Amino acid sequence: MPFAPSVVRKIILDEHALIKVKLAAIETLIGTKQDQAVKNAVDEFTHYFLKHLATEEKLLRPVLATIDAWGEVRVEKLNKEHIEQTQELKRLNTLVKEKGFAEYELALKRFVQSIYKDIEHEEKDFLSADLLKDDLITAGNCS
Repeated sequence: MPFAPSVVRKIILDEHALIKVKLAAIETLIGTKQDQAVKNAVDEFTHYFLKHLATEEKLLRPVLATIDAWGEVRVEKLNKEHIEQTQELKRLNTLVKEKGFAEYELALKRFVQSIYKDIEHEEKDFLSADLLKDDLITAGNCS
């Protein structure tokens, strides 16, 4: 049985909060310029972030698909964002694993900022309390 929209919202928002903590930790480590510590943090972040994307796809995608008339558009947008994030994360991981700190520092900083921005947009576009509420009235339920 699928979760209620408000439960899905809470799960995803809780994960976003943890992602922000992990991003802040990466930012702190970037400031130390400790190459191996940064690499370890990026590796840990990667595993968690990919699990998060899978959670969104499992829980959020079905809710968005049926939430209202714009559901399929939202799902397409979410899918596109996840593909882009996964590709960027793979590129970044390759760079971090194969290069030294000075060679990946700027790309990592940009990636961190892009994830902060993506979370902000996702919370506005897909996770607002007005959208993911449990007392939905959907087309076709009027009989």
